[in-house]
Amino acid sequence: MIILIPIEIKVREFLPKMILIGELLKIKKKVTIYFYRGRSFLRLVKKMKDVIFFDKSLSETKIGFHKEILKKNFIISLDEEGPIYNWDQLTRKARLPKKIISKVSRIFLWGDYEKKFLTKKVKILVSGHPKYDLLKKRYFNKIFLKETNYIKRYFNNYIFVSSSFMQDVEGGHENYLRYLKKAYKGKSRKKNYEQFLKYQENDNENYIELIKLTVGLAKKYPNKTIIFRPHPVQDEDIVRSKFPKKFNNLKIIRKFQITPWINLCDIYIHAHCTTSYEAAILNKKIITLIKNKNTEHKYNSLKFKLGKYFDSADKCLNFFETKSELHKYHLPKKYIWNNNANDLASKKIRNYIEDEFKYLKPELNFDKKLLISDNKNYMWPLASKVKNFFLKNNYLKYFDNFFELPADWFLDRDYKKKKFDKFNLNEINNFLNCILNKKIVNKLKINKISDEIIEFKKN
Repeated sequence: MIILIPIEIKVREFLPKMILIGELLKIKKKVTIYFYRGRSFLRLVKKMKDVIFFDKSLSETKIGFHKEILKKNFIISLDEEGPIYNWDQLTRKARLPKKIISKVSRIFLWGDYEKKFLTKKVKILVSGHPKYDLLKKRYFNKIFLKETNYIKRYFNNYIFVSSSFMQDVEGGHENYLRYLKKAYKGKSRKKNYEQFLKYQENDNENYIELIKLTVGLAKKYPNKTIIFRPHPVQDEDIVRSKFPKKFNNLKIIRKFQITPWINLCDIYIHAHCTTSYEAAILNKKIITLIKNKNTEHKYNSLKFKLGKYFDSADKCLNFFETKSELHKYHLPKKYIWNNNANDLASKKIRNYIEDEFKYLKPELNFDKKLLISDNKNYMWPLASKVKNFFLKNNYLKYFDNFFELPADWFLDRDYKKKKFDKFNLNEINNFLNCILNKKIVNKLKINKISDEIIEFKKN
């Protein structure tokens, strides 16, 4: 059995996918797993047949890519964005294109709630998400011990504010929008792009309001620590410049995974962030701040319903002034199947794969010449730096007017690194030794195929 597991944003996906990989390595028969970043993986593959591709989304921007995979292989999917299917119809169409969803082997769902947004023709399985397996005591205390001790040592009784915005990204917002326009190229995707621009306009207002609230809390409570966590792809320096320096109790921190920070905070504040699910499962006091809430907008979703809602920073600050009690929120099982102490999403996914694909005789061979040249290509880093210089100085857009540059060129090199830099073998080995028994570890071989591809082989 051969399974492909891509990763996009390390700080968000690495640990959940390592939990899943650890579980998949418990499959009784011989299994090989490729954990990799980016779509360049297929470029390095010479032959691939009867391989299981586990994707993080079925977005219409990847239709061509998925069609290529489906010629001789299988696709299963678990959407990284969560119970989003109560977004507007246009967003659902973009996220779940009919051309693909009817052809994949299985779509895993976070909870029963999502079923009503999918047709009966689509093969589904309610599994939860491995990221919530991390919250179980069997994993949490082991995996986050170092982070927990650090936070307890330096911070106490703090308010945690989580950013989910794409404003202030590396490379600038203008270039990011140009990238999106190219990614959504074509008549069928034009409406989706236009809708996304509306989202961005709303998001900018909400981002400004969240900053206003954060500053207001720091001013109101000088003896209480207020922590603002930028989104993984935001430029930390640009975000930091949005806040006054005079408040010693206001901290801009992106250190560690977000989970231990949420677990130890007094109050969790967000403006439509997926991590609000974690806060709800961890029974935190939650505040949702959304100024611009369009009914056709993504804010008409589950995340909007979590916690005490405010449509302005001033109203929220006034609420604190009244010293009213904030209640803890618990997320019903219908939204996230594995939100209790016992159920494991990773185990349910493993059981399905082990049963459904047990008779496969897969093949996967790399093109050795391409692999060697890719690993020894010293020109790419230099070319990337040159491209980045033109991008940051806003020169690249002029070239684009004449040569129609690829969409990817408008993503800053640092933006990509924030999403994912390189795999670390020591980090991977330490994690698996932490969650797997020695019997499985002894049967396991881990190879670094390249900086972006890790191979797990278990006999």
